[in-house]
Amino acid sequence: MQLDNLTVLPFILRGINLLGIDSVQISLKEKVHIWNKLATKWKCAKVEDSVIDIGRNELDTHLKLMLNGQSSGKIVLDHSLTKTATTKTNGKSKL
Repeated sequence: MQLDNLTVLPFILRGINLLGIDSVQISLKEKVHIWNKLATKWKCAKVEDSVIDIGRNELDTHLKLMLNGQSSGKIVLDHSLTKTATTKTNGKSKL
C-alpha cells in the first residue's frame, strides 16, 4: 500500500472539518496533568473495551480494513508485539 500521494483536498472539497489540538504552547506540567486525567477520571470504559493492540506486522491489514470501511473501535500500534491482534478484554482476535 503506497501512501505518498496523500492530500487533505478531498476532505476540504467534501466540507469536512479537519480539527486538532495545538499543544505546542502548553507546558509539560499541564500536559502531564491532562494525560493523567485521560488515563483515570476521563477514561471511557466503552472505548477501552473495543481496543485492539496490533503489531507492525498487522498494520497493513488493519489499514486496508479501515480504508474499506470494515474497521471499528480503537486500534493501538504496539511496536513490541509480534503476534496476532487481541482485544484487551477477552483475548479474542477482531480479524
